[in-house]
Amino acid sequence: MGDTMRNRSAILGYVMLTLILTAGAAQGLAGSNTVTSDDIVNETIKSSDVLNGSLTTSDIKNGSLRQSDFYPTVPNAYFAQVDSSGNLEGGNAIDADKESTGEYTVKFASTDVRNCAWTGSEADFPGASSLVNQRYVLTTDADSSSTRVTVHITGSDAGVSQNASFALVGICP
Repeated sequence: MGDTMRNRSAILGYVMLTLILTAGAAQGLAGSNTVTSDDIVNETIKSSDVLNGSLTTSDIKNGSLRQSDFYPTVPNAYFAQVDSSGNLEGGNAIDADKESTGEYTVKFASTDVRNCAWTGSEADFPGASSLVNQRYVLTTDADSSSTRVTVHITGSDAGVSQNASFALVGICP
């Protein structure tokens, strides 16, 4: 009878120890609603673990993203920065010219730009001249050559053509 009691005591001891250890582990996480870095095994967090739309600029290390990290990409986006003299200052256009006061032509390499949606605005880049405190209207049309966009700028309520630096953006099908 002594062995039976010892076996029961040993089993009861193991059960109690298991309950105490299990309760202790559960109690360590219960109610805190907080996970710290030392709670996570390295390289185990997945996209599905992050709430969609929850990451902000402060969560991303500056300079760590590449163009391929952005979705959706716009493979048929065209843009140009042109100064008031008609000089191409940036973008993926290949040439720009001032045709007359307030009229500019921007050329793109072998791209049919006639079916693109174009928009433009006053440019903000070093050396850009602007129409400060004036109405600024930029209109565009693609000519029959299919690779050029004509930009018309007016800077007054009367619709008078004005020279000004501009940025041009087009999205093509």
